[in-house]
Amino acid sequence: MEKIQCTNCKAPLDWDGYEELLTCPYCGTRFDMRDKIRSKAGAQGGVLEDGIGRGTVAAIPSIVQDAYGVCFLSCYVPKGWMVRCGNSGPDFGDPAKDGAHITTTMMNPEEKAFIVIRTKQTIHHVEPSFMNQNGRRHLNTMGVQYGQGGLEGTERSAAEYEDEMFGYIFRDAPPSVRLLKEEDADDAEKKTQQQILSMYSQQGFSASADWKRRYYLLQHPDGRKQNAVAETRIVSFEKMNPVGGAPFGGGAGAGSLFGSGIGAGGLFGNGAGGLFGGGKFQEMLENGMKKVQNALRQRFWEVQYELLFVADTDIANACLPEFHKVRTTIQYLPAFEQYRQKNLQVVHQCLQQMVLDQQASNERRMQMMMDTQQHIHGTMSEMQASASASHDRVASQWSNYMGGSAGGSGGYGDAGGFGPAVSSMDRVRNLQSEAIREVDTYYGNDGKVYEASTSYDNVYQGNKDHDSFAGTSGTTWDPGTDFDQLNKTNGNY
Repeated sequence: MEKIQCTNCKAPLDWDGYEELLTCPYCGTRFDMRDKIRSKAGAQGGVLEDGIGRGTVAAIPSIVQDAYGVCFLSCYVPKGWMVRCGNSGPDFGDPAKDGAHITTTMMNPEEKAFIVIRTKQTIHHVEPSFMNQNGRRHLNTMGVQYGQGGLEGTERSAAEYEDEMFGYIFRDAPPSVRLLKEEDADDAEKKTQQQILSMYSQQGFSASADWKRRYYLLQHPDGRKQNAVAETRIVSFEKMNPVGGAPFGGGAGAGSLFGSGIGAGGLFGNGAGGLFGGGKFQEMLENGMKKVQNALRQRFWEVQYELLFVADTDIANACLPEFHKVRTTIQYLPAFEQYRQKNLQVVHQCLQQMVLDQQASNERRMQMMMDTQQHIHGTMSEMQASASASHDRVASQWSNYMGGSAGGSGGYGDAGGFGPAVSSMDRVRNLQSEAIREVDTYYGNDGKVYEASTSYDNVYQGNKDHDSFAGTSGTTWDPGTDFDQLNKTNGNY
């Protein structure tokens, strides 16, 4: 016990060195002793070498493989309690998986009560959206690359986070959990939060803090009952919006992408300021863009500490004061931040390598797709060339059958003395074109080729005036000496 004096009535007071709030029994003045407790924790008198508590504040060495014996934190250790400090196991309250999440466990000699301290971690926040439908935690490269977090996770309140702790501790046989009561932040905690939020604000972040202490009753599958207390502080933060308006601001000239007033600075504002007016289209578009923005926003939440107390019901009340002493004396030592930053850098390098490996994999996949497309293109080109050659052979045979071979008997290979001969393919193409357009072509007496409707059986051209034509259907006509009857080309032109 420490002897102190009431600053109001000067009466002597007894303080056990760990009680957070001390009340003078004479005048009722209340004293916040947390600063004195922290000073006492900082002045701890040694390292807990053998892992057995002395009932004093001590630095706790770790059993981490690459930092064996390093002291990451100091706090009060109950007398006779066993202490162990090391990395958190898989899925053991470590959503960040940043490689520097440390768990310290204290257990009473009868192994009927224990206290768990888990050090701070920073997690990249992702909202449930079309990109992440259920808000599940999964591997993310952006968190560490932006210098803050490790893995993605959907943000939880302090109360929700505390409810998860028992799943980590008793994951082999989870008990049923019943909440007994909840405590909100007191004045001292609010003061601490203000200091933290001020620090984030100075770094250009918009931040908020949430703190809870919750009391539970645990019912295990074998019928055993335990009392439990969980406590944590969570700070959520993100970069503040740049000057010039929020991305989805409202009001005239708000400088936003989606303004909502007359002449608003938005692309899709209501009235004259937007490309499209209001209505369902604008609402759907804004909702979709907001989802995209929420999914891409760089937000983080930092679990500054986790503290868990579990004890059998018959000794819970006796051990609870020891829990409060641990809580009031926890202090991170410089080695922890150094270790944490070192491991975050390792995670950062691993994630960068993963990105490079993914890019290389994508390049290989793209090359395979290009090779496959080239093979398909080559095969199709060969098939088309083969089909074209086959078509030419059929067309040539059909042309020879219809018109004879190279001016043979009854054929038109020499065009009856008018104009040059053409290939069988050209002749077939010309005949097909004439049939579609319902015309016949004729050799003019001036060396040109002319078209006439198939309704004419005979076509005549003036031999003095080449622009004069005549045609008859069903009968012949004696043109005299001024007109010449024209011959059909039969596609040979």
